[in-house]
Amino acid sequence: MRATEGPAPGRCRRTYAAGLERTDGPTAQAVFETNVLGPLRTIRAVLPGMRARGSGRIVNVGSVASEPRLGLPLMGVYGASKAALHALSIELNKELAPLGILCVLCEAGVGGRSAMHGPLHEGVAAFGGLAGAHAVIEGRAASFAAVIDQSPPPDAAAVMIADACTTPAPGVRYPADAQAGIDGARAIADGDYLALCRGGDVPGVTARYAPAGQGWLI
Repeated sequence: MRATEGPAPGRCRRTYAAGLERTDGPTAQAVFETNVLGPLRTIRAVLPGMRARGSGRIVNVGSVASEPRLGLPLMGVYGASKAALHALSIELNKELAPLGILCVLCEAGVGGRSAMHGPLHEGVAAFGGLAGAHAVIEGRAASFAAVIDQSPPPDAAAVMIADACTTPAPGVRYPADAQAGIDGARAIADGDYLALCRGGDVPGVTARYAPAGQGWLI
């Protein structure tokens, strides 16, 4: 998903893997069309039939990138779109559970080579080629790209989604085994969190949430 305009003189072509300062309107709009408005249109199309039957299941594919204090470097618009889908999923259960309709949110973890692989590498390269690029965030994005390089195909995510679609009594959110780490990251004190964002070392926190080679976690 790239902007429709070409690269301006002296600037790299932008992708949705880019710093927010250099993410243009058409690119952000394309990401939200894919991850928020597209699902919403689909849900609206199928709900009348579910409502008439008094049953149904909606499975949305979210991301841990939407979680506070996690996210992925240079993927802010992507994370924002997944956070919006998360909010829609919460609201859908409030509106539809009394009607016998369930909304399940699958939040696949990092570890499955996906369509973001190419754009992320391109975005890291573009960001690093700009004057005034910040080495801290560039390094974190590069380390995340390296993690994706070593990841297996996204079979685990496919299994998760299939289970959410077919199991008789699914949870409202997957994966439960990632929740402890998510809750722990949320509990990091503001000062420690900002120190990590600046590239500093916070004893007892850095090793757990921003270990060497895995600094994309914060």
